[in-house]
Amino acid sequence: MNWDLCMFCQEAKSERSKQKLISVTSFNVSNNVLACAHLDNKMRFLLAGVSDLIATEGKYHKNCMSTYIYTTKKAKQDIKHTDLAMIFLCQELQHAAEEKQILQLSTVWNRYCELAEETSTDIPQCYVSRRSSFKDKLQSKVGDLFHFTQPLHRPTVEREPLLVSIKYIPVVVAERVYDDTDDSDLQTMQTYQPEHEFLSLLHVALRIRGDIVAHPGHKGFRVSTDDAIDCVPDSLYMFLNLLYGGQSLIEDSDISYEEAEGVRQTRVLSTAQDIVYGVNSEKKWTPKHIGLGSTLHQATRSKKLVELFHKAGHVLSYEEILEMDTSLAESTLKTMNAENGAVLPPNLLEGKFVHFTADNIDINDSTLDGKNTFHATQVAAWQRGSAPDALLTDLCRSHKSTFKVPEVMEQLKPVNIIEGVSAPVFAQPIDTRWYTPTQEDSETAQEAWASDTAFLVTRQESDTRCSWTAFNQLVSKSDPEITTVGYMPIIQAPAHELDTLNTVVQRCMHISAQLGQQYTVLTVDQNLYYKLMDLKWSVPEYRKQLIPRLGGLHIAMNYLKVIGQHMQGSGLDEIWIESGILGRNSAEHAMSGNAYNKAIRAHKLTFQALWRLLLPQFLPVLQQKDSELHEVLSAVMAESGEDYERHFYLEGQPISGVDDRIREQYVRECKFCFLVAVS
Repeated sequence: MNWDLCMFCQEAKSERSKQKLISVTSFNVSNNVLACAHLDNKMRFLLAGVSDLIATEGKYHKNCMSTYIYTTKKAKQDIKHTDLAMIFLCQELQHAAEEKQILQLSTVWNRYCELAEETSTDIPQCYVSRRSSFKDKLQSKVGDLFHFTQPLHRPTVEREPLLVSIKYIPVVVAERVYDDTDDSDLQTMQTYQPEHEFLSLLHVALRIRGDIVAHPGHKGFRVSTDDAIDCVPDSLYMFLNLLYGGQSLIEDSDISYEEAEGVRQTRVLSTAQDIVYGVNSEKKWTPKHIGLGSTLHQATRSKKLVELFHKAGHVLSYEEILEMDTSLAESTLKTMNAENGAVLPPNLLEGKFVHFTADNIDINDSTLDGKNTFHATQVAAWQRGSAPDALLTDLCRSHKSTFKVPEVMEQLKPVNIIEGVSAPVFAQPIDTRWYTPTQEDSETAQEAWASDTAFLVTRQESDTRCSWTAFNQLVSKSDPEITTVGYMPIIQAPAHELDTLNTVVQRCMHISAQLGQQYTVLTVDQNLYYKLMDLKWSVPEYRKQLIPRLGGLHIAMNYLKVIGQHMQGSGLDEIWIESGILGRNSAEHAMSGNAYNKAIRAHKLTFQALWRLLLPQFLPVLQQKDSELHEVLSAVMAESGEDYERHFYLEGQPISGVDDRIREQYVRECKFCFLVAVS
């Protein structure tokens, strides 16, 4: 039932009189409607589980209420003239026929009198004065189930009619059996009991439905497992948990108990949220319908697909999803700056370091004629730590399904500079020592050298060991916080234009100032980095506060390119091809620094292979020069197990200078000078 409409006709306005809706505001009206509901089959079903129409905000038209009261009163009067006792008696006799019973008419009459007393039904006078009238009426009702017969070989006084089931006992056999049977052998009429299972299911269904209606709905747009559990009543969750769990108990499964519990909880919560959404006439939103609907709309942008899932009861309607998106946009733009269009993401916290990234988004990067392509710019802010819990809790759905973007967000901030002519400007002279720190000056460098050497030394044997990534995960001591990402509105202009970059810088600097941060760190790719540097050197305000940063991926790709140029003609690429590590085209891309993943893997394998050749030749020399270090390396090479690798990394700072010692002290005494130089 839609409680926003008339609860009788389910319409906003009456078709005949165009009357307005009236809300139920008194207990008298509520009690009268509920009391008469059992006399109306439609209202009895719609109002099942409802105990207070004021709390459920029931509404009605005046003429619909009058019609409802009139029809229920008429039905009540008809019941007075209806022989309910006879109706119930016929139901019990139908059950007796199925049970192969033989009944005396006096037993049936006594049962009829009991039912008449229970239902407050007046017994017709003709039944009392002439018992044959009762028999005739009964025969007209159940004549197809029982045969009414009298024994002929008994005195007239004892010739009481019998009701013999036609379906199971032939009439002739019944009469013959009766002649030889005492009265004690006859069955008395048993009280008919309806199906207890059906009544139990009915009570459970009504109880769960009442709990669903009374349970508070989900608030806000936050989507999580805890939110899904909170919006489901305990009775519904328990019922579905038993329903799903019963099947898993009788079936063999290859998954563990914890995995089975997780799968069952997911299915229970999914089904329970569909029930909550459907029972409340789609008024109470659930985390599933919010999250799944929003994800489906963002992934497909298909109205037909969203409506298809909505009709199946799994997601919100298309209009509701648009209203939710509008509400999110309105909430986000509350922090918009009216001058430059900067929007502070609501999930960022003041006092924590934040840095920004910007890149192109190719929304429509190719067309048939190469024209009218569409490129935009996406800006994001990154901050360590989880987002506030109340971020989406306090939001409410909007009454609008469309939203007009403020003009200031579409305006670019022009900058009058010529690209590529700006001279580098530095706050202070550059010292090359900044970029070449010694290993003793940097604790991080010492740990890195120790980790690299431990990884290489423990892989001198042919046994299988964990990969480079798995090894670093094993020995890592850091446990970084979850990163919070704050997305800012898309700028509908290509990122490589200077006006677009200038707009990005101004908005990022504004957000940094709002969060109490003096400097703005902006990371871009290689195509935007040199343009951003031009912008920094040309605008005096940017020289002190803006810190452009080239992305780590592009730094690594350039470094791989330098290595490839340095090793050009050495045969390194041929080694990769002949060993089967890379194909010819992949080897060319790896040498040029383009195929990042393949190049990193090939260089790591080459580095390990060189160490396998170098270290056995170095150990005899090391035994004469440094016996203590020789014992440490020999012990590590002979040791097996990843736990020792972790221990060796944590305690292995003395080996952090093995590479330097090879180059500086023992290179002349080894036969692998070329390998040392390469490694």
